[in-house]
Amino acid sequence: ANSTSLVLGRNPPYYKPGLPLLQRVEFKQLPDRVGAVGAFSSGEVQLVSNLHAKDLTGAGIEPTDSSMVNTPNSWFLGFHAGTAPFDDVRVRRALRAGLDVRAVVDGFHPGARVARSLTPPNLLEVDRIHEPRTDVAFSKRLLNEAGHTRLRITLPYPPDRDTRAEDRVLFGPLIEAGLVDLDHQPVHDGFWDKVREGRLAIFRGNWIADVADPDNFLHGLLNSKAQAYYRLDFQNAELDRVTEEARVAIDPMSRQQLYRRAEVLLREDCSLVPLYHQVFHCAASPLVQGLRMHPSPPQVRFESLWLDLAEG
Repeated sequence: ANSTSLVLGRNPPYYKPGLPLLQRVEFKQLPDRVGAVGAFSSGEVQLVSNLHAKDLTGAGIEPTDSSMVNTPNSWFLGFHAGTAPFDDVRVRRALRAGLDVRAVVDGFHPGARVARSLTPPNLLEVDRIHEPRTDVAFSKRLLNEAGHTRLRITLPYPPDRDTRAEDRVLFGPLIEAGLVDLDHQPVHDGFWDKVREGRLAIFRGNWIADVADPDNFLHGLLNSKAQAYYRLDFQNAELDRVTEEARVAIDPMSRQQLYRRAEVLLREDCSLVPLYHQVFHCAASPLVQGLRMHPSPPQVRFESLWLDLAEG
């Protein structure tokens, strides 16, 4: 290993007979997805995973020419419910009503799906819930009820996830209506530590499930006893109850009903605003054989890969 790569050799006593098929795998450390796709295009690497459609199209690669998988995930806007003005549910609901999520997805995340719920649709049936619609008049009424005519929002972002352009589109209807003044603040050190400690009043975040179950989203992110990664200081006694009942319920239909109720409670309290669900892609050279994408991380299982040198 060195500062830019990690080389793993084949382990002969591996518990699966005959595997892994490759003698060695070298993992390259690259600065971002753009650099990774560039290294793939130049032939420096033979496989890049954990990509989105925009990463491929930006390099002239058709997403349909890659392998893809619907790993359960959700990207969202989060509020620390203990910090003003986001401690007022009317403010949180007003902001949600004024967001233009469709414009963000169409403009910045081609291939992603506008979120109708926090839980991805492949885990929880939510087809009866319509796609979020922008309603600035409703936003203005709620803000007035909460005693605000105009909000000044400073949205922090980590250095590797600059969302300024997206946010100006996302909050665009509210900005144009004169309801929000939006600023940004880069957090160069400890962004995610601050999120975990509840020190950011508003933030953009995401969750990628390691277990394909609604519990991973609704209990793991929202139950007041389980907010370990995103500290929201949000508590809803009924949501706590239904997510705790659901995780031990045996009947699948009962679990689905409980989780659907949790989604309703989230829409009412608005501690997180679901934005979109990504599709993950993997670009691989024709040399790489045996590639099969898995819905739960790690998406690529390297022990079953092999190289067809005749393709070279």
